[in-house]
Amino acid sequence: MSTALSILILIYSQFESAKNYSIRSEKFHQCSLEVGELYNELRMVKTFENVPGPQSRIEDISCRYDTILKKYENHHPIDFQFFKTTKRVYFELSRISVMWIKGKKYLHTKFKYHLMIYGPIVIFIYYQLKQKQ
Repeated sequence: MSTALSILILIYSQFESAKNYSIRSEKFHQCSLEVGELYNELRMVKTFENVPGPQSRIEDISCRYDTILKKYENHHPIDFQFFKTTKRVYFELSRISVMWIKGKKYLHTKFKYHLMIYGPIVIFIYYQLKQKQ
């Protein structure tokens, strides 16, 4: 049992290290910086209404925004749902919907880690109690 769990943990750690989270986070950050620059440019066009050709500038910004989004990996749908829980009233979510979304987020992100950490302990305790009976 101990050997099987050790092999399982080794395999799982290899899968996790292959996901390159540090590289993905760097790319997400780079994408946010580029979108931030576009946002600032759009604010300036909106603020200075007397700038020549605001319509063409906005179209240019929109095209560049689409290009940026195509260049980078996107978040998972659960990330947007989780964001909506922070603005529950705005998105008209009930408390049950918020709890449901948070539960799904937990299952997608932390459950497998907790299972790998606490699962063997629970199994060990179960077998120890079973042997005493």
